[in-house]
Amino acid sequence: MSYSRPPIITNPGVNRIHFWIPVIALVAWQASAQVGNGRIALADFDDSRSTQIFTMNPDGSDRIQLTARPDEHWMPAWSPDGRKIAYVSRRPTGMSIHVMNADGTSARQLTGSATGLISMAPSWSPDGKTIAFSSQSFGDGGFAIWLMSPEGTHREQILSGFDNNVPSWSPDGANLAFTSNRGGRYEIWVMNADGTNLRRLTSAYYDPVLAAAIEQKVPAWSPDGRFIAYWAGVEGTDPRTNLPRDVWIMNADGSGQRRLVPGDDPAWSPDSTLIIYPTLSNDQLAVGAIDPSGSNARVLFRTNGDWARASWQRRVMTKRRAVSR
Repeated sequence: MSYSRPPIITNPGVNRIHFWIPVIALVAWQASAQVGNGRIALADFDDSRSTQIFTMNPDGSDRIQLTARPDEHWMPAWSPDGRKIAYVSRRPTGMSIHVMNADGTSARQLTGSATGLISMAPSWSPDGKTIAFSSQSFGDGGFAIWLMSPEGTHREQILSGFDNNVPSWSPDGANLAFTSNRGGRYEIWVMNADGTNLRRLTSAYYDPVLAAAIEQKVPAWSPDGRFIAYWAGVEGTDPRTNLPRDVWIMNADGSGQRRLVPGDDPAWSPDSTLIIYPTLSNDQLAVGAIDPSGSNARVLFRTNGDWARASWQRRVMTKRRAVSR
């Protein structure tokens, strides 16, 4: 509470009387939320060259190992609140999706581990209530896209037929981008979150000069909803060097497709200002970063020799400021 001094009120002909009138200044607190960039989760080699989940600061410092042998673990995905990480546990007989706290504690399995079952590429819905993933059984011809709760319950298959993989939520939760070969080659598609209204965003083609198919895979929707980053080029199973294998970006409606940088498997910073991707630094695998405009490409830090997907933690920072009324 504060006081201001009004003009002195004088009554003529009477002794001068001074009235001090308290004026209350109401102070309200106005909160504003800003999205910040937290830690990076990365599937990388441990000291025994087993692929495990680590988290570290964006400059590579404070590296903490969260998972351990005997299984290998990859494809980490931060929950929207930054408190949990979904990931894939892989063994020779199959792959299953798990979730753990951000410090690696309380890990639990969400999908089955029957021999021959593969579940992979978990992606959290923006509200944190649903995980999209892809799943197949050995020899069934392709991956289907499923939804489930973060507890592994309420599983629902929303897309099957062909090979559908790596779902990525739009930030409004209304759509999923994914990779599919339903057009004959692998391309980026979008559908409603219930599996309806499929739309193709990219076009794969055969390059007669390279004698190889140019395809598009692993979409990653920007947190601000404006863009989708993805990989385009010749699949790595082709052993030839100097083939196009690049990170691309396009508007969320598929327009404005353009190449950014050599690389693969892009992931976004939560504030949508950076795309990270695997690159080389002095012949060592590293985490590279580039602006969505295609400028300012640089190396953030070197890995321990692997890159089996990365995910960047979202932090919501609430700022409060006093507003007088």
